[in-house]
Amino acid sequence: MSKEEEFKLRIAHWRDHNREHQHTLEQWGARALAEGRADTAAAMKKAADLLGQSVAELDKALETLG
Repeated sequence: MSKEEEFKLRIAHWRDHNREHQHTLEQWGARALAEGRADTAAAMKKAADLLGQSVAELDKALETLG
């Protein structure tokens, strides 16, 4: 495996992993909100949004590799 292929493989894995965590946080944030825990839900939404930003940056990293 070339170094470029290894970069692509690892970055894609991290991107997908972060996306999974993002979705899980969104789901649990909705549950927190339904339980009347607005502050908890807001913090979880912010964390999910930050993971979404990381996914976007990892997509950019993949684009640089061609």
